[in-house]
Amino acid sequence: MRAFLAAVAFAFAMTATTGPVAAQQSDPVVEYSDADVEMTAARDAARASYPQFMAAFRASSRAEQANNFLVKVGLDRSVGGLEHIWVDSLRLEGDTLVGALANEPQYLPGLHRGSPVTIDTARISDWAWVGPEGMYGNFTTRVMLDDIEPATAAQLRRVLTANPIPESWSR
Repeated sequence: MRAFLAAVAFAFAMTATTGPVAAQQSDPVVEYSDADVEMTAARDAARASYPQFMAAFRASSRAEQANNFLVKVGLDRSVGGLEHIWVDSLRLEGDTLVGALANEPQYLPGLHRGSPVTIDTARISDWAWVGPEGMYGNFTTRVMLDDIEPATAAQLRRVLTANPIPESWSR
């Protein structure tokens, strides 16, 4: 059974008064087994709604794409397994999604926060979108809330929407 790391937070958080703001440099990281049922269900739900996320992404301006959309992608760890890490500053180059690491990786030698990456769609494990009501997506983050420091979890709960999928997507 392999293990994987997943960064809890993202490159920005939403506040009611100031909009997107920079997050802490060192976001909490939690290790989960590949067999973790809740985390697997969260990744599956994120992947199932990924086409809707991409439709919203494509319908947005370049500035909105870069500032309000993120994906979490599993990258091969130097010690085996995958490190699931957020990627921000998203843009399309042709049909290829590219961006920059939004967190400092733990087991990805040569890569750092801000390193450019090309996204392999098959390795996407989550997505995030800042909409008018707060932050949508973050399926894996929602699972991790009980496993992180309570103050950090409370901060995340304030920015996450009640439902990870925008209501308009179900119409």
